[in-house]
Amino acid sequence: MPVFARILVAVGLFVALVWMGRRVFGPQDVYRFPGVAGPEGITTVAEPNTHALLRYSAGSPSRLAILLTEPDASWLGLAHGLKAMGVPFLITHDYQRAVQHKVVFVYPSISGKVLSAEALQALARVPQHGGTLIGQHVLGGGLEEIFGFATAVPSTTNTELHFTIDHPATRPWTEAEERVRSEVGRCLSRALGTTGVIGGQALDLAVDSPRADLDRLERIHSRKTGSLFTASVDVGAILGGAPLAEREALSAFAKNLGLAYQILDDWLDATSSYRELGKPSGKDHRGSFVTLVGAEGAKRLADELVGCALDHLRPLGTRGSLVAGMAAEISGRSR
Repeated sequence: MPVFARILVAVGLFVALVWMGRRVFGPQDVYRFPGVAGPEGITTVAEPNTHALLRYSAGSPSRLAILLTEPDASWLGLAHGLKAMGVPFLITHDYQRAVQHKVVFVYPSISGKVLSAEALQALARVPQHGGTLIGQHVLGGGLEEIFGFATAVPSTTNTELHFTIDHPATRPWTEAEERVRSEVGRCLSRALGTTGVIGGQALDLAVDSPRADLDRLERIHSRKTGSLFTASVDVGAILGGAPLAEREALSAFAKNLGLAYQILDDWLDATSSYRELGKPSGKDHRGSFVTLVGAEGAKRLADELVGCALDHLRPLGTRGSLVAGMAAEISGRSR
């Protein structure tokens, strides 16, 4: 490295260290608010309770054994959750004690970095001897085959677990409110996850060329704006106890209306002034429905989608008039 460059690097490091020192050790700003007073005594932060683990370390081999693999793992929330569900368990750092139990949960991770070779071998023998081994974040350690995969590969794939209400094992679950809650949760998860807003945003950011093609643009906004419209009516239909046929009709209505909303947004951006919109216009340089099919084509496509959305409401009769009015409002908006 040239001498001049070394000098610049040294100066840069010096300035950075001085700045960090002033931030860490220098006087801190103090803000006072008239009429607001804190506690008179000195506030102290309690030391971590290193003995809390002992409260959960006793129990027979019939209990679930939780093997902690990291000393600073946040295990207390897990313990409280298991207690709330009535699951008998104990927590230990000793793998030899853990493998004496029929069910072993290794938390928070499994790898050669946090477990010794002897511990990994002992855990591998648990299912071989008829026990159950549960792992979270199986990152290596030679146990991949035990859990049914070759290597640990990061993934963004979502997996949903669905319970069939008619199955003998789930028939006792008769609380309707609990069923509704889980269904609403799945609906919102789909709308916001990789199949919804997040997935649409990822597609949007992944566009390499200055302009996206029409099919890609439709997929982007169907996931972003469209999924939010769909989730809005889906949640209302679920909470209202609508039949499946009507829920499907409402979902189709919202999907078309959401895409129409986005196309109209592009059309207004291209054809309206700042005074009319109340915001800067003509700022979308990456491509929009107007840049692909023209202003008239975009408006015509939006009107067709609104009409298609209203057609899906016909099975609801007069009960669909409220959401139909929303479609008319969106179709005629000017900002």
